[in-house]
Amino acid sequence: MPQLFLNQTANANSTANDWHGGQGTFYVAGTFAGAVVKLQASFDLGSNWIDIPDASFTAPSAVNFNLGKAQLRANIASVTGTTSVTAGY
Repeated sequence: MPQLFLNQTANANSTANDWHGGQGTFYVAGTFAGAVVKLQASFDLGSNWIDIPDASFTAPSAVNFNLGKAQLRANIASVTGTTSVTAGY
């Protein structure tokens, strides 16, 4: 499973990863302290990013998704000094 963030402590976007299409599971873990982590997809080689419905978390969780060929990344926002989040799919 590709890891998008490992112990992320600042607002950021992860590196974009190529998604072959099909079913996957997006997971997040760690200490959130108010942070919001979203799975995002781009269908135009990274020019535009959209949030994947039901894949936005403020606490450890996981969700299944089913997408066509795209690029995927994680976005983390509202980070405080006590945030440390790992995310992947």
